[in-house]
Amino acid sequence: MLRHIIFGAMLAGGVSLGAQAEVLGNQQSQALAQQGMTLVTQGKLKEAREQFELAAKADPTASHPVSSLGLLYYVLSDEPSISAEQRKDAREAARSLVARAIAMDGQDPLAQEVARRLAAPERPRYQPQGNAGELALQGEVLFSKKDFKGALEKYEQAVAIDPHYADAWLYAGDCYFSMKQWAEAETRFRKAAELAPLHDQAWRFLADALHAQQKWPEMELALASAIGAHPDQVTAWQRMAQFQGGHGVALSPLGLKVKARGRIDPKTGGVKVEMEPKAPDDKHAGRVDDGFWMMLALSQASGELKAQKKEGGLTPFAIELAAWQAAFDGVARMEAKESLSLQDPALLALRKLADAGQLETALLLLQYKEAYRPELEAWKATHPEGVRKFINVYHLMP
Repeated sequence: MLRHIIFGAMLAGGVSLGAQAEVLGNQQSQALAQQGMTLVTQGKLKEAREQFELAAKADPTASHPVSSLGLLYYVLSDEPSISAEQRKDAREAARSLVARAIAMDGQDPLAQEVARRLAAPERPRYQPQGNAGELALQGEVLFSKKDFKGALEKYEQAVAIDPHYADAWLYAGDCYFSMKQWAEAETRFRKAAELAPLHDQAWRFLADALHAQQKWPEMELALASAIGAHPDQVTAWQRMAQFQGGHGVALSPLGLKVKARGRIDPKTGGVKVEMEPKAPDDKHAGRVDDGFWMMLALSQASGELKAQKKEGGLTPFAIELAAWQAAFDGVARMEAKESLSLQDPALLALRKLADAGQLETALLLLQYKEAYRPELEAWKATHPEGVRKFINVYHLMP
């Protein structure tokens, strides 16, 4: 469903009020982009593209029309009628557009969400039973026209046909939320989250309903569950930061800029280290920092080589965790030998976490990739309150 992206990344939930104008643009641009979103929901992609292009012209400084075009091409790439080559081209266009939107405004949540979905491995979608999916699509059209009662009727018909259809429960809750019936909305959002625990939008919408009822402890748990579902989902972290800030606790962005990556060259089979070029004003480019990144990259390549040789059954996360630990161990020896020290604040923060036995948790939550899913789910099963506790103890976000 489109609203997984469109409404899951709406600015009221992910960007501060001061930044909204920069992302959304002037009133004319906003109106045109909204028309485009309605047309996307109706499946009228050509007409939607024209509206987004007009919105971009109305305010060339606004990132939202550009990220909306990225969304459109992402949606197009999922059309069953297109060829594999057309699908590839559409996804490349989506990547280019959202990268451009992020370059224009790094806080554009729609661009961030589309980029995240493009980077993640595709998962099988739930297939609604009977005509439940068709009814939900009819509800989407009505919802886009703000006919919330009419949309609700369609969603309720859908869940009557397929009680396991989480999206229909979610969107029914959204109708109640739009009509300010908070308790009814909460019930349906909880049902959606129960049916699809990895549905980060269900958890975020539940948090909204709980916020409206001032149920603060439950809201915190819902936001922690949203982060636990997809730790790379920027909007969930932004919402948690807003919640914590409202209760007197500031979350500090880790702000890690990864400056090296090691891998095995598929053509030659040799180790390949990719280092980011140093910026002239880089304050964290000392010898120890450089040594850390080189050791990390070499350890990553070594782990990848072992995995290719099927030595020890190494997973992507196991390789990453071992590489980070090896780099921290190596840099400690380097510091002792040369009387120099690590300078990058993000690396220093991660080292403190490693020293506290929290490196695994930090990488899972602050540097998450979808390839880490098995380890994340295992960690959550062992630490059911782990996300909330980590945030409350260390006050960090990606």
